[in-house]
Amino acid sequence: MTKVLDVALLIIAAFTAKLAFASEQYLSVCVPDQNVPPFYTIEGSQLSGFTVDRLNSLFQQDVLEHIPLDYVLQPWQRCLKAIEEGSIDMLIAGYSQDRATKAVYPDAMGFDLKKSTFSFAQVCLVKRRRAHWTWNGEQLEGRDSLTLGLESGFLLPNLDNVERTVSVWDMSKKYELVKMERVDAVLTVCGIMDEKSIPDESRITSDLEVVFPPYINSPAYMVFSSDFYRRHSDKAELILDVLIKSNNTSPFL
Repeated sequence: MTKVLDVALLIIAAFTAKLAFASEQYLSVCVPDQNVPPFYTIEGSQLSGFTVDRLNSLFQQDVLEHIPLDYVLQPWQRCLKAIEEGSIDMLIAGYSQDRATKAVYPDAMGFDLKKSTFSFAQVCLVKRRRAHWTWNGEQLEGRDSLTLGLESGFLLPNLDNVERTVSVWDMSKKYELVKMERVDAVLTVCGIMDEKSIPDESRITSDLEVVFPPYINSPAYMVFSSDFYRRHSDKAELILDVLIKSNNTSPFL
């Protein structure tokens, strides 16, 4: 009789939790409103890509299926502002000390940051093929520093070999900055989860060159707004638990 009562109480508790979240409707997830392959691809009204596919897969699991996702497309800087203001609930982003003061990363919730990585990418330099310098994995060869074209919101580690950065607002035109010699190089994803992949390969013309080995490794994490975590800490922690269990079965994490 006691066991039956315990089971009944668990069912009631789970049902109550679902109702509590249902009153808040969807979990809003801010994503960039431009193509960022392989993570985000926008074709008409269809949103896809590695990040979206992985989120959808995680939230289709039984323990999370009661939490519907609402993807909100905005310029990336606006996404970062929205997570700070609490007008959206979650996004997937790289880690910085500054961002960590404005939103809730896994380590602030008591999780190991490395174990709670959502994804990571290898990022390579793209330069003019005739430029007489290269990158050997540790330092530049043939020059001391670079002027680097950098997408808005991209987190760049403190690198001694970057003299200055030029903001790239239109992702579709970033390689033109290299061709016009306004910058020495731009960045492109050249691997995801330790598998070599260059999603922009068709846009990188023969007068440009992707420089291997990768320039930086770029991990990304689930980031919650402080407001969402204050109201739904149990949901945020459940979501991360599911992510970490998924990572434990992945050969890449």
